[in-house]
Amino acid sequence: MSRVLFLVAVLCSGCESKSSSGVGDKIDKAGERAADKVKDMVPDKVKSAANAVDKTLDKLDADEIAEHVKNAQDMIARGEVPREDCGWAERAPDSEGKKTLQQLCGFDVSMIRARRALAAAEKARGAEGRAVAHRVLE
Repeated sequence: MSRVLFLVAVLCSGCESKSSSGVGDKIDKAGERAADKVKDMVPDKVKSAANAVDKTLDKLDADEIAEHVKNAQDMIARGEVPREDCGWAERAPDSEGKKTLQQLCGFDVSMIRARRALAAAEKARGAEGRAVAHRVLE
């Protein structure tokens, strides 16, 4: 089997340099035939094992996304910004959980920042008002 893979690799590496002539087409076709034979050599047990691994990895991804969404919701409920979870959302695999996390990070985090800015402005305004009132009373 390793000889077949080596042959496929050699044929495919030569495809680019020979593509301007009819020889390149023959090499391409030979490479495709060899690749088809290699696919047929893979037993069904290997294919089913690969499918099982894919399903397990998909479940792990879904669990990780759900954990990040829950953590972000908890932090937002406490008025904190979930920086780590929002950063993770940018590189997460596409899913409904990713969309939910991006919505949380886009809207709810902006609202937290706006509330903080409003509270700081009101506090500054109140302190300024007290200082003016104090000067007037003196």
